[in-house]
Amino acid sequence: MCRSSALFSLIFASYLWQIALCKLFGSRFQSRWEVVHQRNARRLATGFTNLRGIYIKLGQVLSVMGTFLPNAYADELEVLQDQVPPRPVKKIRNAIVKSLGKSIDEIFDSFDDQAVAAASLGQVHRAVIGGQDVAVKVLYPGIRKTIAIDLRVLKWTLWFYKRFVPAKRLGRIHEQIGDLMKRETNLLHEADCLKKMTANFSGDERVAFPSLAADWPVSEDVLVMSFEAGVKINDMASYERLGLDAKEVATLLADLFSHQFYGHRFFHADPHPGNILVRPGTDGPCIVFLDLGSATVMPEHFAHGMAYLIRGVMSENDEDVLKAITTIGFAGDDNEVVRVQVTKYFRALVGLEAASQKELTNEVKTRLEAGGMSRKSIRELMKNVEYPNDWLYVERSVIILFGLLMNLSPGLNFFQLGAKHVFPLLAEIQNKKVA
Repeated sequence: MCRSSALFSLIFASYLWQIALCKLFGSRFQSRWEVVHQRNARRLATGFTNLRGIYIKLGQVLSVMGTFLPNAYADELEVLQDQVPPRPVKKIRNAIVKSLGKSIDEIFDSFDDQAVAAASLGQVHRAVIGGQDVAVKVLYPGIRKTIAIDLRVLKWTLWFYKRFVPAKRLGRIHEQIGDLMKRETNLLHEADCLKKMTANFSGDERVAFPSLAADWPVSEDVLVMSFEAGVKINDMASYERLGLDAKEVATLLADLFSHQFYGHRFFHADPHPGNILVRPGTDGPCIVFLDLGSATVMPEHFAHGMAYLIRGVMSENDEDVLKAITTIGFAGDDNEVVRVQVTKYFRALVGLEAASQKELTNEVKTRLEAGGMSRKSIRELMKNVEYPNDWLYVERSVIILFGLLMNLSPGLNFFQLGAKHVFPLLAEIQNKKVA
């Protein structure tokens, strides 16, 4: 708690000093703002990496909200990865025994002490149980207590930060990161999400998920599941060796997410490359989804609103865009201003071509400015617009997915690829109205 408070206090003090200098000496110090932003963005990214836990999640969320943060923050925070050095295996073994009530030798035929993956909340080890290779996910001891303390600090920090960036949705970040942490630190919940997502794609050989067995142990702190082979989806250096085509992989990924958004209405809310593997399938690539603890229900009105939005943006029909905004649940003091500004924002996403999340963010900003939407107007929009509950999960998932798709296949457009799922949904909505 002391380290996080010290980090935020240092950044706030830096901004207060800059404000004081500008008020005392005027334009002489106005040019220092970019330097101050750069210095503080680097401090924040380094600090979040060292603090781990919810701060990694917060940094990832803020990095996709870069349209109203200073450029330096989007650039520094986008490189945050939820990967950390593994904890000592003795602590992990003790956590397993404490949670499951049996010794390691009673549970597993063998257990590899070398972690195959480590993140801010827990780590994964490979093992054998009943003759089958399995992945054993283990939460770190005391992680829930640590998160509870971090959330208190974060609540204070966001309250203070709103004085600099008065965006209404900042108030929702604390609540929704708290909800996300609650879900991701309950592996019984992740097991349920795995079962649900697997059932949703039953019979589809283009996609795979870790499987569970009735006699494999599972608790809030330990999850045993099948070990899934594959390379990270952004490891394109391995594609040629595996006979994979990047554009085909990207198209499949977009199709699978469209199914999740519009068909199943249950989606993976954290699709960063570490959570998605790819391997050769029976007829083309097979995508493997990992870490389903963040999986989220897509409310019907979100799915309907996104369908209106895609049709409206692609056909340049402002009435559909307005219908989308109101259906999703955006609200503001002046709905006409909201309609105009949000329309410009989503039109900027159509036909984007970028090779990375950083290029994506920069191109969106360029298009917005070309369309008459300056950073000042974006800040005004964020200040006056009330975001609907749970929209952060959808927005975060879509923007991370955009960046990943454009890294795999520049020029591929998620809006256009989703159209084949959208138009049947719009027909379904119309039929319900007629009936």
